[in-house]
Amino acid sequence: MPQSARSPLPSAVPPPADARIIFETLALDVDEAGNPVEPGESFAAGTHRIYVFFTWQGIPKNVPWTHAWYRDNVYLGGETTLWSWDVAGRGYIYFVPPDGYRPGEYEVQVFLGTRLQFRKRFTIAAG
Repeated sequence: MPQSARSPLPSAVPPPADARIIFETLALDVDEAGNPVEPGESFAAGTHRIYVFFTWQGIPKNVPWTHAWYRDNVYLGGETTLWSWDVAGRGYIYFVPPDGYRPGEYEVQVFLGTRLQFRKRFTIAAG
């Protein structure tokens, strides 16, 4: 978990013990219905987005959650915010590194409070 995610947020509430975020898939895009387009675990280099699709359950508003993105074990960026979605559902997040996706091994980690919910590795292939 990135150090920046460890700082308390005003109005934050702790996640209930049964709250969960569950990984579904990675994809290059999302269609109008919110479904993944071109899912996979290996993608071409470029400045496109990588989407992470997931479901969640039992998460009340104002629980802090974090998504952190790494390339070759070096933190690239991410965000910690207070949960503002419904208590249960399905959704996605995305990330574009400042320099675009260069070839290498990447990982996204998702936390609920300080509890790791999932980590998913993917590869960006050259050319």
